[in-house]
Amino acid sequence: MQKFLLIFLGSFLIFGIFFWSLLSPSISEDDVQLTNDIKIISTSGQSDKNQVDKLEVSILLKNKSSKPLFNKKKDYLYTVYLYNPSSYRFLKIEYANQLNPKELLLGSDSRTKKRVIKDLKNANIPISYKNGIVETPGFMYLGRAPQISMEYYFIQKQKVVRNDNFYVVFSFYQKKYGKNLSWSKIYTVEVTKNESD
Repeated sequence: MQKFLLIFLGSFLIFGIFFWSLLSPSISEDDVQLTNDIKIISTSGQSDKNQVDKLEVSILLKNKSSKPLFNKKKDYLYTVYLYNPSSYRFLKIEYANQLNPKELLLGSDSRTKKRVIKDLKNANIPISYKNGIVETPGFMYLGRAPQISMEYYFIQKQKVVRNDNFYVVFSFYQKKYGKNLSWSKIYTVEVTKNESD
């Protein structure tokens, strides 16, 4: 009887380990399409006092899966972050009129932001702290819209160097049966002058 019990427990443990190893995130990188556009709005025509360039970043997020990107019942979520090491100060964020503001969260989530900072460091992207905090304005949409359009506005606070790019990061968080299934993807956005401005 004892031998049978040990065999049963051993088999159950092996099956559990095998099942645990096959767990995968509810949303994968292939389920998300993120595109962006960026331009510097030059103010060189104004007086010297006001010659501070502003920057507009447009982000379009598409859900290619049949599942929502946020699911409270299944305990998974995401945040889209925008990061620049040092040259710009965040001003404001605007969103498309068709989005329900009650379903839109602006800011950050400690679970997804922790992953973002870690992955930015692993990608050798310089991290800039202000009062011990990394400024990464973000958003999370809780609705079922197939695509989400957001616009960020920044103001230049120091001379922009050629490689001082922006980084858009999609950060997904999920834990299932104790296994961390979180992931993030970094999109590099080069800052270029808009010659027409």
